[in-house]
Amino acid sequence: MSAHVWQLAPGLVCVRVVDLHGAIIKRVLVNVTGPQLYPQFIVGMAAKPRRCLRYFLGAFAADVTVYPSVESWAKEHAPAGSAGAGVDVRALESRWLGPLLAGEVTQKELTSQAAITGVVQAAEVARNELTGKPWYRVSVDCGLPVTLALPASTFPRPRPGTIVHGEVFMTGSAT
Repeated sequence: MSAHVWQLAPGLVCVRVVDLHGAIIKRVLVNVTGPQLYPQFIVGMAAKPRRCLRYFLGAFAADVTVYPSVESWAKEHAPAGSAGAGVDVRALESRWLGPLLAGEVTQKELTSQAAITGVVQAAEVARNELTGKPWYRVSVDCGLPVTLALPASTFPRPRPGTIVHGEVFMTGSAT
């Protein structure tokens, strides 16, 4: 995906995902390695972003539940009066972006915490290269493609078509 990226705090950037014409699709706060690659930005001041033609989003689960179906997710999370049919189960919202834009928090108070709901596209067991411990590498469609890291103990197991919902910490990288 294409993105415009600014650094808000050391190692924390605002990613503005854009379409081919530059229209904003989504804004999200993410942690990055290599913060020197992104220009500093102070809210309320003009700054030129780093333009990335290929930007990748990842997430580490903080408190994520896997639901076996849209219907089981909808029982707990769908708007009142809907049975889950036709409900979009794709969402990604940075917890601190709204308060930042409203002037309720400073840039120093930000984290990459986000709420995610999405459809699992693929899932596989991976191994931590340092510890050898297993974890799930999950491709999620939450309106944007995100690679989600889930603990190996997650149950029910993520499989294509299941729904993930909960809190994550976002990461990102450009190529």
